[in-house]
Amino acid sequence: MKKNEKHSTRIILTVFAGIAGIFLFGLIMMGIQSLMISRYVEDEMKESSSAILEEYGINELVGGNVKSYEAYIHQGCLNLVDYMTGEEPDLAESEEYLRDMKAAVNAEDVMMIDRSGNVLVSAEGAFRDLKDEQYAPLYETFDTGQMAQVMDDSRIQTDQLIQADTVHNPAFYALAIDGKRACVIYESGFVQKLYSDLTDAWNYTLSKKVIGSDGFAFSWSGETGKILYYPDGEFLDQDIESLGIKKDEILDGVFVREQVNGEELYLYPVYLEEQDAWVACAVPATELTQKNEPAKILLWLIFAILAADSVYYAVLLLKGKDSSRRAGPRKKHLIFIFFCSVAVFLCSCYLQTLYLMSRWAAGSTVQVEAIEKEMERTAVYSEGFQKYYVESQEKPVNMIAWYLGHYPESMTTVTLDEMTELAVISELRVLDEYGNVTCASSTYVPSANVSEDAGEQEGTGDRKYTTKKYTVTVPLKDREGNTTGSVSADCYSTFQDIFMEQKSLSGTLLTVRPSEGGFVFSVDSESHSFTYYPDGTMDGKNVFDYGMKEDDLKDNLCKFIMLNNETLYVTTGQSGNNLIYMAIERGRLFRECIPVSAAAALGASVILLLIGLSLYTMPEKGRNVQGEKAVQIGHGRETSAEHKVFRNLFFGAGIIAAGLLLIRYFPMGKERILEYVLNGNWEYGINVFALTASLITAFEIGLILFLIRRMVDILSQMLSPRSVTIVRMLTSLITYVGIFLMVYRGLVYFGMDPSVLMTSAGIVSVVIGIGANSLVGDFIAGILLLIEGDVQIGDIVRIGDFRGRVEELGIRRTKLLDFDHLVVKIIPNREIREVAHLSMHRAVIFMEFQITYEEDLERVEKLLREELSGMDERIPELMEEPIYRGVRRLDDNGVVLMVRVACHEVHRDIVIRAVNRNVYMMFRRNGIEVPFPQLTIHDASPQSPHDEKSAENR
Repeated sequence: MKKNEKHSTRIILTVFAGIAGIFLFGLIMMGIQSLMISRYVEDEMKESSSAILEEYGINELVGGNVKSYEAYIHQGCLNLVDYMTGEEPDLAESEEYLRDMKAAVNAEDVMMIDRSGNVLVSAEGAFRDLKDEQYAPLYETFDTGQMAQVMDDSRIQTDQLIQADTVHNPAFYALAIDGKRACVIYESGFVQKLYSDLTDAWNYTLSKKVIGSDGFAFSWSGETGKILYYPDGEFLDQDIESLGIKKDEILDGVFVREQVNGEELYLYPVYLEEQDAWVACAVPATELTQKNEPAKILLWLIFAILAADSVYYAVLLLKGKDSSRRAGPRKKHLIFIFFCSVAVFLCSCYLQTLYLMSRWAAGSTVQVEAIEKEMERTAVYSEGFQKYYVESQEKPVNMIAWYLGHYPESMTTVTLDEMTELAVISELRVLDEYGNVTCASSTYVPSANVSEDAGEQEGTGDRKYTTKKYTVTVPLKDREGNTTGSVSADCYSTFQDIFMEQKSLSGTLLTVRPSEGGFVFSVDSESHSFTYYPDGTMDGKNVFDYGMKEDDLKDNLCKFIMLNNETLYVTTGQSGNNLIYMAIERGRLFRECIPVSAAAALGASVILLLIGLSLYTMPEKGRNVQGEKAVQIGHGRETSAEHKVFRNLFFGAGIIAAGLLLIRYFPMGKERILEYVLNGNWEYGINVFALTASLITAFEIGLILFLIRRMVDILSQMLSPRSVTIVRMLTSLITYVGIFLMVYRGLVYFGMDPSVLMTSAGIVSVVIGIGANSLVGDFIAGILLLIEGDVQIGDIVRIGDFRGRVEELGIRRTKLLDFDHLVVKIIPNREIREVAHLSMHRAVIFMEFQITYEEDLERVEKLLREELSGMDERIPELMEEPIYRGVRRLDDNGVVLMVRVACHEVHRDIVIRAVNRNVYMMFRRNGIEVPFPQLTIHDASPQSPHDEKSAENR
């Protein structure tokens, strides 16, 4: 009794240990995964911060050049107005002159204003009110004598650039030409709108930054704390504490969790000393916990099944339910733990591999899309830039050409020198209609190369830009509008080089920082040459010389490739003719896979060992090692606890399949591993994505077939036999179709062309029709059996010399169960030629009973009739009362009596046994002798007297 109580206590402890172990493993994996994901996110945020700092420097340089370039262009134009009106004072009051200047500088209006802001003369005849306080900086030009400007600082979203011509962002440039008047150039439209974005470096840099799945970047001033950029524009210019961030708690380069604008964010702030500004990369805290949710759930589910099976196994061992004497329960349990640990390790490796590859590919796809969008935006900017740059270069030269055309007497070297200095032009020359120089500034050198370099002027970091000389030529027209020659000017500028390099593909890719230490490069899809590589060593070289293949040059690629004898995992996108590759070395991608999987396996081993701890406290002596008797069940043999345990694992596989489908259709997190696999954005072939997609398809089809079979089993209890037969045959057909679809989808996922596959299937079907005609015959015979309906499940039939009940009627074969020996016979449908249907009507059985010749026949008949009377009540399987039909024949051993019995065919054997027993018991009660075989031998040869005497002596 005490021993049983001890076993019961151990079993209860084992069950509780199993439940606690399952939850403990979940906590362990959650901690490991959280640490891993946090490190991934931190690395990504650090890379993004580094890219932001570099890109901001470039954008600030471009923005500064935009501002300075616009300033000196308009300064030159206003200087020329001042010079012209100084030489010809009447021009300051001429509306016609202002209209010509407006056309020359391609402005909206050119005006003359007084100190109070009143418009004295306007090219458009529009007397705007410039007395408002916002125009006050324009009046400062009267006191300083320097150009003043007022610009609209409203920020313009890039996606509105296409409609930029319809939106006005006014800019006013003013310069006092005397103590009473100032000339004002008013511009608006595409150019101003385009570059109002460029000159805001924070907005231009951070608005396109992609961090993780839902992360973003924002910035604020270090001195004032005002927000310089935030995705939600309503916080612009507000104090950073309005978002809930405490400035005193923010440290440079230290990760922190903060409640920002009502949302918990994981922040990585960096301080820029030169700009006195903070930049913070932000990722929602939920992204840290939800990124690997499916992988954690699946691995936890796998371990839960193994742990539950371990509890079951330990309980069986505690009860002594092991049939083998070769190993004790402790050794068996250790072997089982080893098996489970290996399973956890392999499953963890698989899930980690799937997670890492899909996560990196999904993140890289987002970055590639961002690059493609940036290149589209760049195309808009570049088009606008060409228009802007050409027009801006022509503005002062147009003004000079107008003045020289209207006042040809001013066409002297002195005048050209003065205008060259005022318009900030290096050289100026006048050419006749044949192209000969008729007049030039003193700086003109005939042999100078117009594209000559002037040395390094500006740069940021390792990037330097060279100032180059550009030539602008405009027609020279007289007062009547006749072209008399041209005016040509040379000017230096670094602005075009800076802008065009930044807006090129290489300039864009230079600031891209893929996570996990990846890198980006691009390839021309037509010439098959590198158009950008980080170190610049392979630019312009053929990709095939470095190990890439033709199949690697595709858009929307997601696969492993060989490059420079290294295996890279890449995803691709396309911008024009350029294929963009986000690449990472295989080793860097999987560097955490083995450690995490080993930690999971070690944790599983320890927990499973604790679950079976009761086995190790149980004394070996007196342990019940008596084996169980093997019991034959169906096709298998359950001989031991081990068979029961491993059988349960197959049911566990079904639970895992259901879990996969549950995660697919009811995701636990925003970012799903299965979503990346199911959306098909990966290169079909032999890879982990194809394996996962094939498994998911197999799970789905298997689950559907399982549910269909269970429904058929339930319906079989309510439907007629014929209906059940039809439904089960259709189920069999659906099963074959499901298996075909499963194999077909798997082959497609692993890279086979669907059209080739279907063609191959047609060829295979022809081969099957020729070489496997027996299988086709089975299917045809099965369909005919279904259509004719002569045989149904549950019928009793005789096929050949085998009698039994129809257990299964399939498309390919039929199963019969023999009642006598419980033998199942499987008959191919093509071999069913003659069928004796025994259950169409009731079965009539003629039974025979023998009595000896010495018995009184009439007495026996009377007793037999009395016994048969009412027998149908004692034997419920009888359909009517048995009838005595008289003497059947006179046999060698006695008189044979015949009895007629009626029953259902399925009860034939039961009725025969029951009637035989009742009649035999009646014979015994009444002393009726049942004959048995006897043999009488007569010796007909004569015997001698000696033989007779010998016989008497005997």
